[in-house]
Amino acid sequence: MRKSLRYNQNAINFKKKPISIQKIGKLRFWFGIISGVFSAFSIALFINHFRESYRYLTSFSSELIVFSEQEQNFYNLFVSTFSISLGFSLTVWIWLYKPFKGRMKIRFFKQLSNSIVLYFFWLSLMAFFTIGYSLATIYGLFGFNMNLNLSEEFKYLFILIPIVFFYQNWLILKLQYRIIKWFFYSLPVFLIITLSVNYVSSINPETLNNNYFKKYENEYNYIDLEVLNAKNNYGILLSEETIKTLKKKYSNESRKQIQKIKYSFSKNYKISLDTILLQKMIICNVKKKSRYYNYNSLYNWQYALPDDILKQIENYPRNQNEIKELFNILEEQIFLINFHLNNSDSTVLKNELDKRRYLVSKNYIPEVLIENLQSVLDSLSKNKKYQNYYKDLSPLKTKPN
Repeated sequence: MRKSLRYNQNAINFKKKPISIQKIGKLRFWFGIISGVFSAFSIALFINHFRESYRYLTSFSSELIVFSEQEQNFYNLFVSTFSISLGFSLTVWIWLYKPFKGRMKIRFFKQLSNSIVLYFFWLSLMAFFTIGYSLATIYGLFGFNMNLNLSEEFKYLFILIPIVFFYQNWLILKLQYRIIKWFFYSLPVFLIITLSVNYVSSINPETLNNNYFKKYENEYNYIDLEVLNAKNNYGILLSEETIKTLKKKYSNESRKQIQKIKYSFSKNYKISLDTILLQKMIICNVKKKSRYYNYNSLYNWQYALPDDILKQIENYPRNQNEIKELFNILEEQIFLINFHLNNSDSTVLKNELDKRRYLVSKNYIPEVLIENLQSVLDSLSKNKKYQNYYKDLSPLKTKPN
C-alpha cells in the first residue's frame, strides 16, 4: 500500500506544470525576452543589409536584381518572421538554461530541451545561409536572366519556414511545461513584433536602384532617342521586349540578340533596316555577348565585321536609308577604335560608357579588324557612288602595322 502511494506521489510530481514567470524566474524571463527581441532586430538588419550589398556586388557581373514592390514586401516580411523565430529560439534557450534538478528523467528532458533549442537555432541559420549562398551563385552568373521568381514559385515554402521554427520552439517548451495558454497569447505578440521588426529593419531599395540606373543613364537615353527616331524617320516600331533587351547588359537575351545580329550581317541576303539600327545602338553602347579573351583575336569583336557591312552596302541601291545607317555603323566602329587616342587620359572619363569604350578601344581591338576596316574604307573612297556618305566618315587614326 505504501509503495503504491509513493508511486502515485512520484507520478503526480512528474506531471508537467503550467508555464509561468515564477517557474522561469522573473529576471531570466525578462532577460530572455529582451535578448530575443534584440537578436531578432539584429538578424533582420544584417540580412537586409547583406541583401542590398549583394545586389550591389552582382551588378558588376550581371543585371541589377530589381524586385517589384510586391516582391520586396514579401521578402521583408519573410526576413522579419524568420528573424523573430530565431530570436525566440534564443529566448527559449535562456528560459531553459538553468541548473538541472530532480529525478534523472526530468533532468534528461531538460537537457534534451536545451540541446534541441541550440540545434534548431544553428540548423536554421546554416540552412538559410546555405540556400542564400546557392542563390547568390546563380544570380551572380554572367548572363543570368533574372527569371527566378522565388516569391511566386516557392511562396508557401517561405510562409511555412518561420511558422515551423516558431512552433518548434513551443514544442521544446512543451517538454517541460504546459504551454497552451501562453502559445495562444504569443500569437498577437508575434504579429506585433513582426510588424515592428519589418518597419525598423526594412531598407529602401530605390537608393541603390536609382544610383544604378543613373550610372547607365546616358545609354538608356540614347536608346530611347534612337527608338523615337526610328519611329519618326522610318516608321519602325521596336517591340517593348526588344527595347528592354537593348537596355540589359549581361542577360542571356542580350547575348542572343548581339549574336543573332552579327550572324545576320554575315549572310549574303539583305537585312532589314531595324536590324541595322539595332546593330548601331549595340556598338554605340559597347555591349558584349561574352567576356573578352585574347587581345588580338576577332572573337573579341562582337559586332558586324567591316567586310560584312560593305557587302550589305553593295546590296542596296543608292540613296536608300539602309545605306545611310550602314555608314553610321562604320562611323561608330571608327569612333570606338579611335576613342583611346582621342582620350589619352582615362582618369578624366566620368560616365560608365566612356570608361568602357576606353577599355575596349585600348585593349581589345584586334589588329586584323583594323586592317579589315581600313581596307573597306579604301574601297569605299574609290567608289563615287558612295562619296556623299564617305565624306562624313571620320578618319581612322589607328593604322595597321
